Amino acid sequence: MNLDEFNQKLEEYGKPKSGGYPSQLRCTASETEAGITLAVELLNPKEAFSGADVWGIAMLEEMKRSLPLEALSGKKSTLRFIADPNEKSHYPQKYYEELKRRLSYLAAVNKDVGFRLEKGPGQEDALYTMDQMIRLAQNGETVQHDEIGSHEEENKPGRLEKDFQTYLYGEKDPQKGWYTNKRLVLLGEDFSSDEKKEARLEREFPTGSFKGESNNANRILPTRHVDFITQNKHGDLAVIELKVPDSSKLEDIAQITDYALYFCVYKQELAAILEKNYGFKGVEDRGIVSYLASNAFHKRFDDIWPYYVGNRDANNREWIHLKQVVMGYYKPAKAALQALP
Repeated sequence: MNLDEFNQKLEEYGKPKSGGYPSQLRCTASETEAGITLAVELLNPKEAFSGADVWGIAMLEEMKRSLPLEALSGKKSTLRFIADPNEKSHYPQKYYEELKRRLSYLAAVNKDVGFRLEKGPGQEDALYTMDQMIRLAQNGETVQHDEIGSHEEENKPGRLEKDFQTYLYGEKDPQKGWYTNKRLVLLGEDFSSDEKKEARLEREFPTGSFKGESNNANRILPTRHVDFITQNKHGDLAVIELKVPDSSKLEDIAQITDYALYFCVYKQELAAILEKNYGFKGVEDRGIVSYLASNAFHKRFDDIWPYYVGNRDANNREWIHLKQVVMGYYKPAKAALQALP
């Protein structure tokens, strides 16, 4: 397959119900002196922002599989995202900022792929370095709330994901006066049902940030709600997004990355809030682990996840630590037999 044929494939992939990328995007590939560029245009930005990066990477992987090796050898691949946050009045800047921060992180930790963001064709918007992103919190940006009230979810039955979330939340410990994370042992070895290693568990923790006072006129990032925050048995802050989907979404990767970057950028301010309001100790001095837990993952997940996980920047720094939790995993019979002593 040559580049023209691959572009025809991309055109078909962009059609509704094609099984390719979402129709809110348009992807095209071109060759330049610098290498091969895959342009990802956000046609309906409000809907496209949540997954432009993951689907751009998915189509980059598709290109690697489709083009002959000699067509790619020695050429750097660049992902070019084109979005105009002022194009439509109903499309808020806050979603653009989320995408910009994800792309900035991806650019910092993926040395073999270039990432660019444009506010309209040819109007490049320079991505942040990770150090610049961290300094945003020191330059007048504030998090969602100085004080976050208790969020006890209405436990309405009939919604599988929320039902499971409610089960993991458990019941308030009558002696401690708060919910514990002992049931999170179901999510793997980072958690323990040992009472000595239990930690406080909070549900539906709000994100969001502002330039100065907390009002919509000053909003920088949108308000999301993290399913759980707690501390794992090692004392690290655990940020947990739980999915029990009928159909898995590739955008889940972007969502957990947004959360991880939020806690990374605003770590100092959040650590003070978590200690003052919830008694979380040592957050500022410990690591942050963000968990994406699901019983099913998108068929392209394994192609995309390595771009986000375990990578370090040019100075060998790991900025965020993501973990995939596969619920309900079982070994095939042959592998299980081989594992027997």
